[in-house]
Amino acid sequence: MPEGGISPARRRELARLIAQVGLSLKEAAARLDIPEATAQRSVAAWYEAYEAHEAAPILAAPSASRRDPRRGGSRRRLAGVALVLAFVPVGWVASAALFGEDSPGRSLLGSQPSAVTGQAFRAVAARAPRDRRSTLIARVRRTSVKVYEHPAAHARRSMLRARELHGKRLPLVFLVTRRRGRDWLRVQLPTRPNHSTAWVRRSSVRLSSNAWRLRVELGRKRILLWRGSRLVSTHRIGVGKAVTPTPHGRYYLTDLFKPPNPHGLYGSYAFGLSAHSRVLTSFGAGDGQIGLHGTNDRKSLGTDVSHGCIRVADSVIESYSRHLPLGTPIVIAS
Repeated sequence: MPEGGISPARRRELARLIAQVGLSLKEAAARLDIPEATAQRSVAAWYEAYEAHEAAPILAAPSASRRDPRRGGSRRRLAGVALVLAFVPVGWVASAALFGEDSPGRSLLGSQPSAVTGQAFRAVAARAPRDRRSTLIARVRRTSVKVYEHPAAHARRSMLRARELHGKRLPLVFLVTRRRGRDWLRVQLPTRPNHSTAWVRRSSVRLSSNAWRLRVELGRKRILLWRGSRLVSTHRIGVGKAVTPTPHGRYYLTDLFKPPNPHGLYGSYAFGLSAHSRVLTSFGAGDGQIGLHGTNDRKSLGTDVSHGCIRVADSVIESYSRHLPLGTPIVIAS
């Protein structure tokens, strides 16, 4: 049977429609008259094969002297699997109604089990927000919260639960996009589809203000940090390859992790984003969530190298970990 359930030629055309034409996986599958689930399996199978071919030899040979010189630059580029694609829990535990801008009111996430691999990623506390300007951050008071389709008690609703890592609950944080009176907040959710929103009760969260914001410019391969109207810093980044692009849009920082090896593939710290890959709907034990993390391969900065995640120098991610609270908005632009 062809890999992923379709022929190699149709698989190549599927990749071309996504990478060069810019279609979503769903749109590309419809154009080729392929079931979306089959297209997802095909793309996942292709990237798993690619990852086994490209990443395994690199991880097995961490020192430059042990790399095969015949492989040249491609060998020196670490396979950029986004942080939570492989190492953090699958999705959100229990069912949740996700109300995306493009498909309001449709329940898009079923009950999913928590799954953590043997990688010893450790959640760490991000900086507490202090500034009284710019964006509003909502942190859920408990380990779960009711999310509503509309700002009304009788509206369709569901329960959204915090994820779990090694037996510990992770913070559940939202970026506030709108207020309705004293009782309701419209929030951006850290879930698929990208830019999903819902309403939550003001009483169920703690609000704080934050003046920090990030902007990623994919074409220039740089990330800019702002505090209010002041540009604080600009740094080079590594971004997604053409076939696994970093998704455009306005997102926010959802988690902060400390990888087991501060000198390894993910650097000394890694933020999870509310963004998810448009191509990879699953990878390893994760759901395709995008990460912002350090790297032990500085030569990859300034290149299209990853599976969608954003790489920065370790000194940069360490600075971000000291200053940026969860909920900090990040705009990813062309």
